[in-house]
Amino acid sequence: MINPHTSARRRAAFDVWIPGRPAPQGSMTPIRKGPRLGVRSANDKILKPWRAAVSSAAADARGAGPLTTPVEAMIDFVFRRPAAHYGSGRNAAILKPSSPSAPMNRGQGDIDKLCRAALDALTDANVITDDAIIVQLHARKLWADGPAGAEGCRIQLRPATRTA
Repeated sequence: MINPHTSARRRAAFDVWIPGRPAPQGSMTPIRKGPRLGVRSANDKILKPWRAAVSSAAADARGAGPLTTPVEAMIDFVFRRPAAHYGSGRNAAILKPSSPSAPMNRGQGDIDKLCRAALDALTDANVITDDAIIVQLHARKLWADGPAGAEGCRIQLRPATRTA
């Protein structure tokens, strides 16, 4: 895995590491609130704390004001490997050959929904005016280094490069 704390090739306008287990922005489900109908995310119990953590860390790392020009976003979602991916006893720190090279089961969530939760939290934290200013998005799901590696998310934003 590439270390989520290394710097980008070009200077990032915004760079933050958010510890914790990333949560996807789930599908919306209808709910009844008295005489009115409302909606809520299907995974509110894990999504709300995650978005609050992203918003808080992003607000702490934010510069003077929100970014308003076209932005390129690089997001690494880092997950801890399950214990079943490692051997036992003296091999407890050795990966089994059958272990997947990247997080790709439903437990980690779809990458597009992970991005939606992170970008919406950046908007909530007033780091960006709206996620519509993101014109390029590079996202990865990675495993944390070793059995005790840190879960979390690294978000970098930088001015978008002009192409032809």
